[in-house]
Amino acid sequence: MPTSPSTSTPEPDTSSVPLDNATIPSAALQAPTVCVYLNKYGKVGPHLDARRIQSLPDHFGPGRASSVLQQCVQACVDCAHNQSSVFSCLKPGHGGELISAHFEQQHHTLTLPAVNSVTYVLRFLEKLCHNLHCDPLFGSQPIPGSYGHEKPGKVMESFGKVMEIYFTNLCNRIMFNQVLNFGAGLRIGYIA
Repeated sequence: MPTSPSTSTPEPDTSSVPLDNATIPSAALQAPTVCVYLNKYGKVGPHLDARRIQSLPDHFGPGRASSVLQQCVQACVDCAHNQSSVFSCLKPGHGGELISAHFEQQHHTLTLPAVNSVTYVLRFLEKLCHNLHCDPLFGSQPIPGSYGHEKPGKVMESFGKVMEIYFTNLCNRIMFNQVLNFGAGLRIGYIA
């Protein structure tokens, strides 16, 4: 039985075809993407309000690094007891996103530096937290126990309370049963 050679249609060579700028902007091809996770249980220091930090999302991004940096820094400004304290920790940059705050009865803005890497975002946020005298609030990995769960210490504390209630109830039942058994034995002895 004769076999015919398999024929396949070759894929066209698109290496010389220019990309449509309306479809894929050149900035999107170069812009680093990042997701920054928030440590809601770190010490927030003297400048930030812990309750406001708790109300923030668990993470910023994923998105363009410059946009995520802006969101993180703006969150610090918005969570400050006094927004000027965060502004005083920032140096104006060029080419980055805009931060805004209201203090001294005026609206203030500051341009962040241009972001060229994910590492730069994390270092910038680390330095900001250091200058705000707080624990590192931002990281590249989820913080254990922060997302959808209580702080690990609080979980153990809650577990301890549950166990205390369980053992208290268990002891009460044992003592109640002993009293009933003791009382039943007296009744039996009394009847007999």
